[in-house]
Amino acid sequence: AHSYLECMIKNSGDGNFEKECELSPEVSKCLSENFSTDDRNELSSICRLMAENFAESTLGKMALEAKNSGRLCKTENNFKMNLMDTVFKGSVDLFFENEDGTFTLVDYKTDEKINPEKYFEQQASYRFALKKIYGIETDRCYLHFLRFDRPLDITDEVKSISEETIIKKLKAYEKKQKELNSN
Repeated sequence: AHSYLECMIKNSGDGNFEKECELSPEVSKCLSENFSTDDRNELSSICRLMAENFAESTLGKMALEAKNSGRLCKTENNFKMNLMDTVFKGSVDLFFENEDGTFTLVDYKTDEKINPEKYFEQQASYRFALKKIYGIETDRCYLHFLRFDRPLDITDEVKSISEETIIKKLKAYEKKQKELNSN
């Protein structure tokens, strides 16, 4: 789904999915090893529909307008951030500059249930990373649940999480990962 959404935005939302969206070698290998041709075709149709629905949504239109107007609009933006001698990595699905100069952060979700609470800290971390890396203060934060074609504004919840809390959680996560990797 993410590859189709990225392709849709990069192609300015022209809906022309006949242009092959380049999948990473890992994703291509996973699909070919684990899905039949019919299943891959069905999955492709579902992902295409999700991307088309997003393009028609208010958020999709705002992102495409930003891109087409030459304002900042980034998809699948991988980042590394050094924080207190620790490197943190992540990938922001979409962020863009609005017409009024503010910034919006969007995270796509393909969950089978809508449960935004479990993503508040993740989005706060992304917001923090955008601030540290790009100097961008993200004004609006959304989760877009693709299966339901439903955006949720989680700005207030995300902004209520302090940078200290984010740092503490990231450090605890790093420590847990080191413990798991040492076993």
